[in-house]
Amino acid sequence: MPSPLYEPPSAEDAPGGILGAIAQLGLAAYMVLLLTVAGSAILCTGLAGYGVYVTTTFGSPLTGGSKLEAWRLNELRRWGVLGADELPALYHDDSPAMDGSAGCLVTGDALLRWDNGKTTAEAIIAGGSVSSFGDPEAPTVVLRQGVTEIQCRFNEDEGGDRFLVQLQASAEAMTGQSRSAQEVQITLRSEQGATRPATATLTRYERGERMGRAVGFGALGLLGAGIFVFVPAVHLITTWLLPLAGLIAARSAWRTEAKLTDARGECPACGAKITLSGGQLTEAPLWDACPACSRPLVMVATESA
Repeated sequence: MPSPLYEPPSAEDAPGGILGAIAQLGLAAYMVLLLTVAGSAILCTGLAGYGVYVTTTFGSPLTGGSKLEAWRLNELRRWGVLGADELPALYHDDSPAMDGSAGCLVTGDALLRWDNGKTTAEAIIAGGSVSSFGDPEAPTVVLRQGVTEIQCRFNEDEGGDRFLVQLQASAEAMTGQSRSAQEVQITLRSEQGATRPATATLTRYERGERMGRAVGFGALGLLGAGIFVFVPAVHLITTWLLPLAGLIAARSAWRTEAKLTDARGECPACGAKITLSGGQLTEAPLWDACPACSRPLVMVATESA
């Protein structure tokens, strides 16, 4: 079959390429193209606006640790903000995307802040100054403890007012229980000499308090011996063992001028985030074992209270 004398150029070969070919189709094709581009832009803008609306309107409300989603706990533990079995008493996510990358939580007797998956500040609540600024319905709650300042940001209806009240009540209650408790800087050192900075609670006992505790232990031992003095056979042991135990406890209470407890930091041996129970401060080094790797660590006070 003979070929036609004229073959129209393809869309790719037409002057101006595809746009030129569309132009040949007329105004209707241009309108369809413009409507498609405009519709896509409106859809993307609407989705972005809805995301901002959800973030600012609904936010992340203050949550108790027992009601916290599993994925949030897993992220905190993966980042080392929380220990493997640690559960926060209060949790608030103030990250812009509500993805758990930043926020504040209360664990034990401390307030902790993390940003971008890393702990950025931690302070003991007892003895601290709790305040807020900004809109009362969307406050920024601030805890100041020595040179440490922690800010927790809340949007409206996220429970910022409740968090402020609870933090103030906790600070007053804990301060009443231990007025001489103070957060100090310490150093954790492994047997191999590696060191890591940490914080701990230093509690000092005044002379009168130590005397009262010592007398109490001694009297308790004598009282126990008096109770068992008329019990056959048993009194052969308790009449001297209980007073002796009371005297030993009284001596320990009298000599304990300070205790270093709740040491929080990273193990210099394995790098895990840990909390050590501590003990009495004496002339001898204060040793404890890492709960993650079981290696012995010595706690050295680097800041005087």
